[in-house]
Amino acid sequence: MKKHSETRQTLLAAGNWLWSLFTINLAWFGINFPVILTLILTFSMPNGRVMIPGAVVLVLMLSLFTLPSLVAVFRAVDQWQVNGDGNYARVVLKGWRQALPDFLVNLTLATALMIIVLLLKASVGDILVRSGLLVWFGALLLVVVARSYLVGLARHDVTLGGFIIANGGKLVLATGVFILLMGINVFLKLAFMILVASVSLAAFISYQLLNGAPVKNEVREK
Repeated sequence: MKKHSETRQTLLAAGNWLWSLFTINLAWFGINFPVILTLILTFSMPNGRVMIPGAVVLVLMLSLFTLPSLVAVFRAVDQWQVNGDGNYARVVLKGWRQALPDFLVNLTLATALMIIVLLLKASVGDILVRSGLLVWFGALLLVVVARSYLVGLARHDVTLGGFIIANGGKLVLATGVFILLMGINVFLKLAFMILVASVSLAAFISYQLLNGAPVKNEVREK
């Protein structure tokens, strides 16, 4: 009886944990569904036909949907770890709306990412150039992850540059987690995983890596 009770409690805890992960990712997916569709349409077209107009639209959509929603995901993961399992979809939606005023910062990051993507598409066959561009792309993603973490957790007393310098190794791992999970989902066409736990799982793992990272005079706003 005791073993059955422990097994039941373990399964219940696992189910509640997965539910929390799912609600966060579902809200992120709902916010970014137009971005995903636009990405598919833009990069499935022949080169040059709609690439530039599509890229401009994507930059705006990344600025309004993807980057603010990533901040919101980190905020939801933080509240999840503090308050326990539950439905955090509304937390993501609220956090996304609160992150929208940082449009100019998001626009700058989105533009830089899109320029690198376009250069990658234009430099097919040039291994050296593509290798350099991929390094810059990874570094920019690292900045996005670091900023999303800091803003999501309201660590306003910490500079982005200082945080990156102090936690470079952890941020490389966190960025690698995002790239790995999203890459697996895209290349293996795991649409179900993209809906259920792609970004939320990457943010959760990154949060565990970065939580407790060295900061000065830590201030946390809930």
